[in-house]
Amino acid sequence: MKALVYTNPNEVTYREEPEPQFGAGDVLIEVDAVGICGSDMHAYHGHDPRRNPPLILGHALAGRILEGPGKGRRVTVNPLITCGHCEYCKQGRDNLCANRTMIGMTRAGGFAERVSTAAASVIDIPQDMSVRAAALTEPAATAVHALNVAMRALVRPLPECRVLVLGGGAIGMLSALLLKSYGVRHVTVSETNALRRASLEKAAQVATYDPLQANAAHAPADNSMDLVIDAVGGKATRASALAAVKPAAW
Repeated sequence: MKALVYTNPNEVTYREEPEPQFGAGDVLIEVDAVGICGSDMHAYHGHDPRRNPPLILGHALAGRILEGPGKGRRVTVNPLITCGHCEYCKQGRDNLCANRTMIGMTRAGGFAERVSTAAASVIDIPQDMSVRAAALTEPAATAVHALNVAMRALVRPLPECRVLVLGGGAIGMLSALLLKSYGVRHVTVSETNALRRASLEKAAQVATYDPLQANAAHAPADNSMDLVIDAVGGKATRASALAAVKPAAW
């Protein structure tokens, strides 16, 4: 099969690769669409020691099951493959499973014609959903989970909160769109890239600002936000989040 293989830092090669290994409890998926995650880019630049070349990257995907349970169904996947038996898996916190593996990291991912994964990691999608929308399921689920956790902890209803999103990439954009769909009236996004700011203002109807610009319009005052979502995760954004969030807020 054809695959795009991470072969060295700053190098990928489109080449023939062996068919995915397919064992008991696995499914074989024909990949229809796959997204490029920020973690794929970190690996491409050689900044992720967990992703070692040669490796087929890619974990945000949608496709059709060719072999295994649910054959013929259109699906997306949870990229994590967990044991299902440890205390964390039984608690529903399988992201903490010590035995977890992951497509696009410890085994071949979705930048290929076909990929195999655990049948337990497969999730049905609406059978008429577009493949591009379906491939956004995994990053969208990240934003949905963050908001669901926040809503359980906030002392005010989410629509009444002032929310700051740090970073306007895929997760930041999805977070902003979800916040607006949940009825949040005051959403501000911090983003250094002007094109991303324009996209956010158009698609999500939110206020944006450049954190590198002094006294930027819409930049939040200290201790003014009920909820801050850090969609970057860097030293600078952690400091910005701590400065912007109210005491005892999220």
